[in-house]
Amino acid sequence: MELKKLKNELGAKSIDFKPTNVNKNAQGVSCQLLAYKDARVDMDVLDEVVEPQNWQNEYRRDSAGILQGGIGIYVNDRWIWKWSNGTPSDYEKEKGEYSDAFKRAGFMWGIGRMLYEFPKIVIILNDNEYYEKDGKVKLSQYGFFPNSWRWTLGKEYVEVKAEQLINGNWVVRFDTTKKEAKPIGKKAINRNNVEIRYDALYNENIKILNSDETLDWARSSAWDETMLIQKGTALKYMLDSRKMELHDNQ
Repeated sequence: MELKKLKNELGAKSIDFKPTNVNKNAQGVSCQLLAYKDARVDMDVLDEVVEPQNWQNEYRRDSAGILQGGIGIYVNDRWIWKWSNGTPSDYEKEKGEYSDAFKRAGFMWGIGRMLYEFPKIVIILNDNEYYEKDGKVKLSQYGFFPNSWRWTLGKEYVEVKAEQLINGNWVVRFDTTKKEAKPIGKKAINRNNVEIRYDALYNENIKILNSDETLDWARSSAWDETMLIQKGTALKYMLDSRKMELHDNQ
């Protein structure tokens, strides 16, 4: 096995982007995107580079109660371990803590370490991608899906380009070789793009179906909870309602 391959750059399909730091100024509204990896990426890389039978992982808490995750690789007839701590996530707190510890242990082996070299990505938001409430600017959960964009990554991530499919055309949203793209505004978004955003939202948020929030919403809406047994029913109803609103606002 060639352990140095664990440090290979991750391709675009193995990288997700998390929006943060929404900001409004004289130039408009923008947000920053942080590149990150999913725990499954670490598993896939380990399976490919060292093979499934040659790696394992464990968890333990230190004297301060902080969760430590470790990845062991069988090298030269012995197990070599590398460890790192995890932090709880906003969604599924405990599960997120274990996942974070595993991913950080992967960083210790070099998996995705090049993500720390990723350039700063600032996106100028279009009108449909944010809203203002109580004096604060927030991202719209119905209109901003950077993980559905087409990402082109150069060697060592020196060149990064992001394109969004709008009205059947790929529109540049970010390019390290050019200036930031200008927002397209509401008028440039037609019914076809509403369908694209609808599909993306449905695929990315299917997990909402099993959440307490969905059940509470169903009860408050006088739904019969048995309707939630059918996969996609509650979420599809919510999204269909939202899609009608989007169409009406075109």
